[in-house]
Amino acid sequence: MSITNFSVCPICGTKLKHNVHFDRSYVYNVNCPACGRFAIDEDYYDDVIDRPVISKLKSEIASYLFYQNDRIPFPFLCGENILDIPSNHRRVSLPEILNWYPKTFSEKVDLFLLGLSSRACFMSDIVDFSFEQLVSACFANRNPSSEIRSTSDAIKDQINFLVDYLVKQEYVDSGNGRFIIMPKGLERIDFLQQNRTKDTKNVFVAMSFAPDMAPIRDAIKSALTQCGYIPRIMDEIEHNHQIVPEMLYEIREARFVVAELTGHNNGAYFEAGYALGFGKEVIQICEKSKFGTDGHFDVKQVNTILWE
Repeated sequence: MSITNFSVCPICGTKLKHNVHFDRSYVYNVNCPACGRFAIDEDYYDDVIDRPVISKLKSEIASYLFYQNDRIPFPFLCGENILDIPSNHRRVSLPEILNWYPKTFSEKVDLFLLGLSSRACFMSDIVDFSFEQLVSACFANRNPSSEIRSTSDAIKDQINFLVDYLVKQEYVDSGNGRFIIMPKGLERIDFLQQNRTKDTKNVFVAMSFAPDMAPIRDAIKSALTQCGYIPRIMDEIEHNHQIVPEMLYEIREARFVVAELTGHNNGAYFEAGYALGFGKEVIQICEKSKFGTDGHFDVKQVNTILWE
């Protein structure tokens, strides 16, 4: 470990009110003014974060934490090999972060508007950003390689480019890190909120939680992640609601649903049917040797991926 405590955020570099030290479980618990509250595993920091060759990765993680800190109770940045997740934390893997990160300029614009809307209490409300928050909100690279401009100037140029576009489109009015959403911006936000599930990267996975299903769970998650999606499985989702309403919400918000039917899984059948009722695409999978008995008559006529 190169350092034993932090006086600045290990992700975005924002000065912290209190130094952060490792606790006995070798986990950093950070409360950053820009990123929000999160935790980092020691090995994850050494292997992923504390490497100059991937400095751009810190900017992507910082934007993820900034936009997700009001949706995820306590993100825990760690590798897949960490089995014991601290209580009240939710594991966040690097592939999930990279899949979430917007790939195009228009995606960045839309995410900025939605993030601005979530911070505005009412129409015409003024939303203030600190400079550090604005860097994350505008998806700026904190360590741009530039032989002409200083790093600070290059970061400001990235922020100004996005903000100037938003102002010219009459989506926002802005000055000194303060934003007001204009009527055209509100119309764009309404459109995005009404059509949010069409472009979401979340995929709901309905399957048995039995220990012997762990290998197929890992295979499903790996396949979805490699295809650019974010798998959502109920026993890995932290929430403060009754499980059935939360599960139905996750299905409604998903791009599509993967239903693993092995073991005559009535829960997966229920969740798949609910998804179909909402017009969601459902991908059925089942162990090949058991599909004859575990596959119900109503689903056998649907193309099903059989695995061995």
